[in-house]
Amino acid sequence: MKFHWNVSSIDEYTIIVNLYFERPIQISQFTSRDTLVAKLTQPSLFRDAEHGLEVLEKDTVESKPIPKQLVPSLAATLTVAAGKVVGKVANYGATVTFILNWLLSFSLSLLWGMINSLQIVIHFPLTSVVYPANAKQFYSYFITIATF
Repeated sequence: MKFHWNVSSIDEYTIIVNLYFERPIQISQFTSRDTLVAKLTQPSLFRDAEHGLEVLEKDTVESKPIPKQLVPSLAATLTVAAGKVVGKVANYGATVTFILNWLLSFSLSLLWGMINSLQIVIHFPLTSVVYPANAKQFYSYFITIATF
């Protein structure tokens, strides 16, 4: 497997090594993970933190399993871009919905007020006042609307 590496940082107790694989999709794809094995050729430069900071033995070997790698592909890039666009559209949609609800709440309150007034007016024939026939006809049409 072809790869190249670089050391990104070194401090008293750790070395961080970045690996760049030619075909990262092939790394650790099966039930057993691939392993990185590092052999220190000059152990006198390093100390063992687990054993009282003693100098490491000659030809010390360390190994670490390599997790499954993802390939930065066009599909992944497009998915991230689409996610950002969907997030912005959802944010704008929620804002527009809030503003429309706020504006329409005034007109709906006016509509509810008109229905309430209509209900009061429609019940006028219950009073002991004589109404003309055309007014009674008007009230008979609107009584079904006013009482839902």
